[in-house]
Amino acid sequence: MGIAPDATYSREQKTASHFLEESLEDGTRFVNYELFVKKYSSHFQIDYILGYLTHLIADDIWLKQIYFKNNFKKRVDADPSLLERWHNDFRKLNGKLIEWFNYTGLKNELESSRVPVTNIQEIKYENLQKFKEETLLDFCYSAEDLNEELEVYTFEQILEYIDLAVNAVLENDKLINLIERRNCMSGKEILSVFRNDLSNYSPAQLTHIHEQGVWSIGQMYDHIILVAHEYLDNAEACTRLTEEQPLGKTQMGEQLMKDGGFPPVKIRLPDEMNTPPNNTDSKEVLANRIDKVIERLEQWEVDIDLVNPNYKIEHGGFGWLNAKEWIELVEMHSRHHLRQQKELERYI
Repeated sequence: MGIAPDATYSREQKTASHFLEESLEDGTRFVNYELFVKKYSSHFQIDYILGYLTHLIADDIWLKQIYFKNNFKKRVDADPSLLERWHNDFRKLNGKLIEWFNYTGLKNELESSRVPVTNIQEIKYENLQKFKEETLLDFCYSAEDLNEELEVYTFEQILEYIDLAVNAVLENDKLINLIERRNCMSGKEILSVFRNDLSNYSPAQLTHIHEQGVWSIGQMYDHIILVAHEYLDNAEACTRLTEEQPLGKTQMGEQLMKDGGFPPVKIRLPDEMNTPPNNTDSKEVLANRIDKVIERLEQWEVDIDLVNPNYKIEHGGFGWLNAKEWIELVEMHSRHHLRQQKELERYI
């Protein structure tokens, strides 16, 4: 739950919930979200934790790019009334940002969400329940409220901050990689997530191409499905072998298996292998295609331990892989594209 770090009612609680370190006085204050990661990494399969972490990263950007760069500490010390105008701007921004991003549906999501019971020591359950109800009031605004002028910030300044914060979350390789490696979903479960997400897209959104050289969401789905079948075909080919292969993986392949996934960076194939994926399948067609991949994976859950691990098929980059490793590659490759999915969703 992304609002959780703000569910505090004292300065001491806020300092703890935001993992704040160093001092505002000398401009060294920062959000130590890496400490949060270290402390709660074993719970990274919980959406609550991911929302919490996103909040912390965004607040660290706010400190660095807004608070300190605009000398707010010195300005408030010189003019205490600035603090009230500052908080009034936050109130005005609620409606402005909800309308700007067309996020009116968030109110229903928040109302229907269940406040989870977790072992996050910095947040009390009753405080989060109370803060959820307070946050719902942010959706209560009038047309007159939308026309009120900001006094401390400019709207453009806030939009620029949001863009910086979003990019900071998406580009924080260490944290994204940690989240992905801690994610315990199987290939079948990840593909089920992709299948369920199809209901979120209109036909136009599914085929929308933001700019030349960037795939649509539908093309990403087509790619994931095709590659999954290719890897499954290679796993099946291992079962038909009769001679053991003494050679192993390349250095890249060894690193991949050690890390448990692809590095969180964009990977571009050579031009001859980079033909744009199909962009014509409907949601129904893509759902059926994913179902077929899932069916094949379910069969492998039964058969995987029956295959000689020394029967191997060569991968062009990772070296000689056995059937189990080809199946693991389906999960790793599909999971790698979860990040791309979130990036593409920003443009629809």
